[in-house]
Amino acid sequence: MKSYRLFRHSLRQVTGNFSAAVRLSIPYVIFAVLGQLIVTAHIDNGSEGGRYLQNIVSMSALIFGLALAVNWHRHILLEEPAVATQWMGRRVWAYFLRSTQMFLVMLLLAAPLLIWSYFAIYAWDNYDPEELSVWDYLYLPAAAVMGLFLLVCWTRLSVMLPAAALGRGIGVREVWRHTGRASWAILGLWLLSAVFFFLILMAVGMVIGLTPSHYVGVTFFLSLALDWFLTIFGISVLTTLYGHYIEGRPLV
Repeated sequence: MKSYRLFRHSLRQVTGNFSAAVRLSIPYVIFAVLGQLIVTAHIDNGSEGGRYLQNIVSMSALIFGLALAVNWHRHILLEEPAVATQWMGRRVWAYFLRSTQMFLVMLLLAAPLLIWSYFAIYAWDNYDPEELSVWDYLYLPAAAVMGLFLLVCWTRLSVMLPAAALGRGIGVREVWRHTGRASWAILGLWLLSAVFFFLILMAVGMVIGLTPSHYVGVTFFLSLALDWFLTIFGISVLTTLYGHYIEGRPLV
């Protein structure tokens, strides 16, 4: 099953290169931890200086998150050394621009759903059984289907991101053509991933629930570790999709 093979390859990519993933994540994790500490400690406290500090930390986390993605793609696909201090400024900027392009394309695709949602919510807020049409009752299932469709579209477009990290100009048309037959495999991949991480979340929740309340550090560490693993796994999914559908690499 292609979905399972994509999922397995993405997971093995993380577990098989775990030390490299940790090294490349150091700058991103530092600023992510600082951001969490600022929110937890309420350092901003409504002051202008506190908000300014939080904005700086958040922007730094975003930049180093993009740098993590770029370096991970290049480490896996080009076998470059996993050096956290290696700064690929032009590639990070290209990655950001491609992400912005994806956002705009997805906004256009989602526009019909957003418009329909507005009118459907308005109809339900002004509930009158005699005025609701069959389309109003079909809103929730139709929105779920549309949401899955948008998820698949977003994933297919995301294959442009590893290309940007590698310095290869692959645009919307080309990536759409290469992933033309991948829609069901991508949908299955995300469903498998959702089940997998739901089980992990349940396990982490049980551990946190059994941890005494004064062990705040344990809860903080487990939450941070889960967020990090979700991040690096998501980046690995994009790396896997690019390697398989664009470069024709086998799924092992």
